[in-house]
Amino acid sequence: MEANKILSKQIFIEVLCGFVILGVIIIGGIAIWKNYKNNKVVSKDDLVIDFQKDSVPSNLYSMSDGAGLKIKPYIYTCTNNSKKEITYKIVLRNKIVSKDIAKYLRVAIDDVTIKYLEEFNMENDKYILVEKNLLKGYTASHSIKIWLSNKSPDSLKGIKADFEFSLESE
Repeated sequence: MEANKILSKQIFIEVLCGFVILGVIIIGGIAIWKNYKNNKVVSKDDLVIDFQKDSVPSNLYSMSDGAGLKIKPYIYTCTNNSKKEITYKIVLRNKIVSKDIAKYLRVAIDDVTIKYLEEFNMENDKYILVEKNLLKGYTASHSIKIWLSNKSPDSLKGIKADFEFSLESE
């Protein structure tokens, strides 16, 4: 009789542990799926780009540079899976941003470089925000924050942030 009790307890504990492990696997899978769903992953010429879609701000407001550095960034993670060094660019299409607005937009790249959008180099009607070389097998992450300068006119405050970024590789 006592052997049956011990065997019953052991079976109960093993079944309980099985349910706990199954629960952890399901919860982990859901967390990974949610993270993947919120990101846009693109591959081009062995360069894998992971763009976090949920980090994009919706409206632009006038603020100081200190406050602008605290807003949510656009985040790009680039991984070079090729057998050679790759040069890549993160660009903002000029068709989305008029030159009147560009002179009031402040852009922070990796919380280090802060400039007005119009100060970035233009090529083929695009602002080049980042241009870097990436060695084979390496990964680089970039955060891009955009806000209106506190010197912008009231008519621009709260405008919809509808930027079209793209990544180009050579």
